[in-house]
Amino acid sequence: MKYNIDILEFFQTGKFDFLQIGKSKEWILNNFSPPDDWSNVKTLKQATIWRYGNIELHFDNQELVLIFSDYIEDLDGGKSIVLNKWILDRPKSLTLSNIIKEFNNHNMDFTVIHNNLNYVELKILKSKVNLTFCIDEDERINANGFSLCAFSLSSKR
Repeated sequence: MKYNIDILEFFQTGKFDFLQIGKSKEWILNNFSPPDDWSNVKTLKQATIWRYGNIELHFDNQELVLIFSDYIEDLDGGKSIVLNKWILDRPKSLTLSNIIKEFNNHNMDFTVIHNNLNYVELKILKSKVNLTFCIDEDERINANGFSLCAFSLSSKR
């Protein structure tokens, strides 16, 4: 079965089809497609990371704690997830300032956190989705040099 994930909806609401942070591996296996791949262990049930294309589900104590990808330029949902990538379909335009403009156009409330000289986080208040922006060492003097390098939804809100 194929599942449709709309990235705009995910960013706005945290909705990743019907998967939710806190669901058990067993529940996901019974209600969602099996992953394409998993972390370096022999069995799926032992794995702490399941991969659907290059989108990762991370588990702690058999419970989903993180939905994550840092493959922004070639985001892929694998065999079972069909992605409506929204603005992620234009990876070269995913600067911090362009994303802020898009979020403002969609009336999305967010906070911007400058972690250090190389990273900025944009946290969407309603959905708790976090976007991480990275900057190349050579671009530090250019405020527009921050580009989207990862997105996540975590149990650590």
